[in-house]
Amino acid sequence: FIPATIKPKKGFAPDTLGKNDRLRREIFAGSKKLSYLKTSNWHPDRLQARGRFSTDLRTSSIAVIGAGALGSAVAEILARGGVTKMLIIDSDDLEPGNLVRHTLIGSDLGRNKAIATAARLNGAAPMSSISAHSASLPSGSSLQKLLEPFDIVLDCTGEDDVLRRLYDTWWAIPRYFLSASFGFAAKRLILFGVHACAFPYEEFVVAIKPWLDVERLEWSAAGETLEGAGCWSQLFPARCDDVWLGAIATVKHLESIVQGAWQNDLRVLEQTLADGFVGYRVVELDQLCADEKDADVTGVS
Repeated sequence: FIPATIKPKKGFAPDTLGKNDRLRREIFAGSKKLSYLKTSNWHPDRLQARGRFSTDLRTSSIAVIGAGALGSAVAEILARGGVTKMLIIDSDDLEPGNLVRHTLIGSDLGRNKAIATAARLNGAAPMSSISAHSASLPSGSSLQKLLEPFDIVLDCTGEDDVLRRLYDTWWAIPRYFLSASFGFAAKRLILFGVHACAFPYEEFVVAIKPWLDVERLEWSAAGETLEGAGCWSQLFPARCDDVWLGAIATVKHLESIVQGAWQNDLRVLEQTLADGFVGYRVVELDQLCADEKDADVTGVS
């Protein structure tokens, strides 16, 4: 192989032989010093050798609606785990109050969350293609076109209006819809998933209503007002570690979905502390009421 930039020495024919003679006499002469360039193996198999998701999840195209505390953490885990195609949707800009829980940093203040998060993750996962939609979530045919390329639509906004728009839009090919939102102080994680051509908002409302009644009592006791099924609140109380725990559980749930363990249902996870270790347990409403009743009887709060 002779580089195209090599020209033959004066007096030699301008052909391969002439160029080769110049390489031999001048560039690679015995008296010349060769400089070596240190390289790295950037193949995905090498970059992800320390750990990555299953092939089913890595090859799924995922749209993440909401790049707030939960959405940014979920997107970070997905990108670093090897998901190759992802869209992040959010119209808000990063504010100082977001820094306590967000994956972005001070130098990103004032930037659109979706654009800044996508840029960060493209730098962290060079094998992936992560794009951003920095406007509000559209509706109708515009929403249909925006999300058409994606196998999974993951809503992390906790906003009813987002779910209504996913309900009002129809896709010819079914996809996985997963709504992930927090209860008060992020002590509960509420997951509702379905494989369908549109998000079943009315079914979702029926399933989640009893849990919202429980949540409203807890929000009211803390002097807050519950706006909807999730963490939509100007000062939603939740620590960074609780948010990351929820993000991890959301991604684990998502991986089980693409591996065939999908169930069209509502799943509520509640934090539990045992022997100093915090995790989640799946909790049913009747079980929660029984636990609260036992706590009242024993005087435990």
